[in-house]
Amino acid sequence: MTSTLYYLMCVTLILWVTFRLKRWATQKNLKGEYALITGGASGIGKWIAIKLAQEGAHIILWDIDKENLERAKAELEARGVRVYIYQLDLSVHEEVKRIGQRTLEEVGRVDVLVNNVGIVSGRLLDEIPDQMIDKILSVNIGSHIWTVKTFLPGMKRRNRGHIVTISSMAGYVSVPKMTVYSASKFAAVGFSECLRVELKKLHYDGVHTTCVCPFYVNTGMFEGAKLNTLFSFLLPVLEPEHVASKTISAIKKKDEVVILPTAAKLVFLIRFFPVPVQDWILSFVGIYDTMDAFNGSRPIHKDEKTLN
Repeated sequence: MTSTLYYLMCVTLILWVTFRLKRWATQKNLKGEYALITGGASGIGKWIAIKLAQEGAHIILWDIDKENLERAKAELEARGVRVYIYQLDLSVHEEVKRIGQRTLEEVGRVDVLVNNVGIVSGRLLDEIPDQMIDKILSVNIGSHIWTVKTFLPGMKRRNRGHIVTISSMAGYVSVPKMTVYSASKFAAVGFSECLRVELKKLHYDGVHTTCVCPFYVNTGMFEGAKLNTLFSFLLPVLEPEHVASKTISAIKKKDEVVILPTAAKLVFLIRFFPVPVQDWILSFVGIYDTMDAFNGSRPIHKDEKTLN
């Protein structure tokens, strides 16, 4: 039994190394690609746009914040990048479809779609206004579905494209005061996973998916949220530029899932334990207390102040 397990582990390791080396040798060239980033006027989205521009991609930014859109466009164009900007509310299905068709008419195609936009409330479930619940779900998962439904047919026709889902570790681990947000991020992880296997089953081998799941990111959205224990060095608050760099690397290598930081992958080992043991470990580490000092959720949508 021991020898069988040993050989199985060796074969698995050899296959994994072979697979990774193949991906390193066949990295995707992003030069000339048309990349659309939702929520691309600031935060992680803007950094992803900058990194994609550095790879030679043309940039399409979708956001509700007109002022930041114009600022981001000017900054990118100063780098010699071709930039298209569209102002819209991604929580409104009809707007996503309308601006999606307009984008295709004016730009021609979308090769890389980065679903990045997101909002959070940071309250206990019974304290969140009903309208805010609808908004979180519409933005954090609804917009993903409608953007993919808009641009996937073209990717399928060309058998070429990449769909990136910026989710969260909240899509794997639940934390108090994040019920609706976590529900939307679990949904985003599931959506990306199912989309990947659908494409694989239908043999669209040129259309790839990547799901990025970072710990808290220093964008203002989760201001105050952090790990306040001896284990904080394992799970630091991440910088948006770092998350963006890892995302671009994953796109080029066609990685399906990115967990940030690396130590966050330990959650998959914890899941093997009974639920009470999982709760004890996560509570001991301090994960369940990370939202206690939360005072973030800077306005991302024009009406978020009234909803939150």
